[in-house]
Amino acid sequence: ARVAHLGLILLMLGSWFILGRWMGAGYCPITDWHFRFRRRMGAERPSGPYIKLVLDRLTGRDLDRARIDRATLVITLALGTVSLVLTILDRLW
Repeated sequence: ARVAHLGLILLMLGSWFILGRWMGAGYCPITDWHFRFRRRMGAERPSGPYIKLVLDRLTGRDLDRARIDRATLVITLALGTVSLVLTILDRLW
């Protein structure tokens, strides 16, 4: 599962930074699909990313988007680094 996890993180980062050059920073096709589905169900498109939508709903507050974006990036890079290191160590042992 470690290799699959690393692959998914790399795909997500690729989406954010490569597709994001044309679609907007932090673009995620799965989030795009989800927001389209929500719109068809009658919900308004949220003003920010999916993670902000979830955290706002969980906390009942309107959290700062920039802080959420930074935290998301830092956590994702940290998890990607751990995943990469563990995958390499698995291959060496």
